[in-house]
Amino acid sequence: MRLNPTKAELLAWEKLFSNRWFYGYKFSRQKMLWYFIVDFYCSELQLVVEIDWGIHDSRKEYDSERECELQKIWVKVIRYTNAQILKDVEWVYYDLAQKLNLGSPW
Repeated sequence: MRLNPTKAELLAWEKLFSNRWFYGYKFSRQKMLWYFIVDFYCSELQLVVEIDWGIHDSRKEYDSERECELQKIWVKVIRYTNAQILKDVEWVYYDLAQKLNLGSPW
């Protein structure tokens, strides 16, 4: 997926996570974490951000188990859908900040 990201993953990377856009935190794309590859990962926040698309609807049980495994190594997982990213990436930025209690970036 790193070489062929979805439009939502590319937009999230460009507008949220590259160049420390998100509150100065460094995120990695398609990071190997334990035995999973996650969409975006920030080691400082111990945070995984997953961008889900249609195929994930049929994999909810797998995603839930995967999330439990990541929580065992003290990693928080926050999910957004492709539609949320593509429709309003700015809302996702503020929603993520609220979920992490980071406040306003300005």
